[in-house]
Amino acid sequence: MNLFQQGDFTPTANPRLSRLAEAAKKVIQEHEMRILGAIENPPAELDGKKAWQMTREAWLSLCAPVKDAYDLGINFGIIAGDAFLKRHGFTHNAHEFVVGSISNSRHEVQVAYAMLRGDNIPAEVLAQYPKEHWPESCDLRVFEHLPRYVVTKSEQVAALATWGARAARNRQCLGAKNFSYETEWDLTFYLKAYEQVYNELLMLTTEGRPQGDDLIWLARKN
Repeated sequence: MNLFQQGDFTPTANPRLSRLAEAAKKVIQEHEMRILGAIENPPAELDGKKAWQMTREAWLSLCAPVKDAYDLGINFGIIAGDAFLKRHGFTHNAHEFVVGSISNSRHEVQVAYAMLRGDNIPAEVLAQYPKEHWPESCDLRVFEHLPRYVVTKSEQVAALATWGARAARNRQCLGAKNFSYETEWDLTFYLKAYEQVYNELLMLTTEGRPQGDDLIWLARKN
């Protein structure tokens, strides 16, 4: 008789294996409860805030429990993701950076479009994204031309050309009703945003310039 065929060594038939299985199951359940608890009880200073209203590190820490949940398995990850959405009102992939768009978990995307919308972004968040950051991001390079980064006359000219061209393109698509890749709503939203940025750039003034023609001063309402 083959000795390896003797007896039933399944966890339910082997007391030792059964106890180990139950212990492992209990550990996983406790870990799942900790994850759901962390989602339900976020740090008070982050509660009620959106991605662009907190630092990159804070945003990653807020989403960490959902990542931990997916590490345990996709089914529990989905459960945790649903719990996150119910608790915060947006997914762990963040909120739609433009109404009607898909959500995006990249903190820099959330901050970039918050700047384009003119939202009030905390100083500690803005400090994480100086002008030098944007050229390194292949899909967000244009944001180096936002008015907040414009210091010289040449930068003002480049920024006006950038946003002016974008506004003209959207205006043309709307006029031709060319909605192949973007909806009319998208084009209208972005056109308004581009025109707002363009007009803010036009408000930059050379008054008080101490020397040279390259230095300009910013005149902002805020």
